[in-house]
Parts: sequence; structure tokens; C-alpha cells
Amino acid sequence: MTSLVWLRRDVRLDDNPALAAAAQKGAVCVLFVIDPGLFDRCSPRRRDLLLAGLADLDGRLAEKGADCEWNTAIPAWWSRRWPRP
Repeated sequence: MTSLVWLRRDVRLDDNPALAAAAQKGAVCVLFVIDPGLFDRCSPRRRDLLLAGLADLDGRLAEKGADCEWNTAIPAWWSRRWPRP
């Protein structure tokens, strides 16, 4: 079974307890939902940093054999549509 780890505001891997716990159980899919309500209010520099961080995250996860999904949506909308076990 694949575990889903939803990163909400930052893209740190090294000190993320949820990601570490999921990785111990097997396959991991990391999800980062870009909330347009927050993203649109960010400065251009903050947006660039976030997108660069997501690109780095994608590469680092690929090295570890994990998937990374990005999506732009209102987080409450996304969570209602994610399949539950």
C-alpha cells in the first residue's frame, strides 16, 4: 500500500516526521497542493522560492524512488476528492 504525505506549507524532507513514518511503511506519494488563495497573495520572490523548492523536492524524492504530485486547488476541495481507505 502506498502512503500519502500531504505537505502543506513547506517542502522540507530531512526533518519531516510524517514523511519518515510513511517511508518506514513502504511506498510514499508526496502531495503538495498550491492554494491559489495563498499563492496569489505571495510576493513574486516567495512564489519563485516555492516553485524552486518544489522542483528540488521532486528531484530529491525521485532519487529515493518516491512520487511527488503537485496540484493547484483549494485544499478543502482536494481533500474531499482524495479517495479514503
